[in-house]
Amino acid sequence: MPGTRANTKAYVDVSFTVTQDGAVRDPSVIATVLCEELFYREDYDEVSIEKLQSEFQKAAIKAVLKFKYKPRIIDGEAVDVPGVKTRISFQLEDDPEEGADTSSKPEEPVDPGK
Repeated sequence: MPGTRANTKAYVDVSFTVTQDGAVRDPSVIATVLCEELFYREDYDEVSIEKLQSEFQKAAIKAVLKFKYKPRIIDGEAVDVPGVKTRISFQLEDDPEEGADTSSKPEEPVDPGK
């Protein structure tokens, strides 16, 4: 996400059903919380906050759809488990294009005779 800065934190709470084969079905966002510091930045307005929330929500849904669970067994049969909840947390790093020096130069060998 261009324009983000270090220590941008957010979390998204998601609810879903774990199917008989352990897959995730019907994920839905329960809540999205962005760190308080975003609301005090001059370069963010209400529209960009909503867009950022939407991006976090999409990423959280994409993540939980990859989850795989051990199916619940009742009376010897696998059953769906609705209402499973999880929290997906995000912490973004500095964007290298915003001036963070990410270059790495090997150190010159030290001559012990000098």
